[in-house]
Amino acid sequence: MLKVDKKMIVELPSGTYMFHDLVVDKPGSELRPAPGATVTIYLDHKLHLRSEAKVNQGGVPSDLMLYSCGSSPSDWVIDNNSEAAAGLYNPDKKVTVKNDSRLFGAVIGEEVVVQKGGTGPTAVHYDEMIATHGPGTGRRHIPLAWAQIAR
Repeated sequence: MLKVDKKMIVELPSGTYMFHDLVVDKPGSELRPAPGATVTIYLDHKLHLRSEAKVNQGGVPSDLMLYSCGSSPSDWVIDNNSEAAAGLYNPDKKVTVKNDSRLFGAVIGEEVVVQKGGTGPTAVHYDEMIATHGPGTGRRHIPLAWAQIAR
């Protein structure tokens, strides 16, 4: 599990990462790629951004891609005035953006819910760059299946 909270800023260098859960919580907490980095994160279970969390805020959405994987995927939530600039791929579960939160990028989910709940805007802004994410100008692959490799 990667938990970013207590006004913590985590910058990830270019690479591929796998976590059971990713939770970004509390005002001032942010997860982002390092400058010039492209990051892919596979999540076995949960993504929860809450309480004014920021993920790649103001960054290029195609620099951060999050994919569900494994045998126990869960619904993903962006909640309570949080913001993310990323591609989200959780095709077997629900993805919810609610309560004044914003997503810049793209989202794939079994069900995608954009739910107003506060006084400000709740929105998903599609970024066309996400369609050609990857090195160079070629299209990237979309994982359809994966398996955990025991070490």
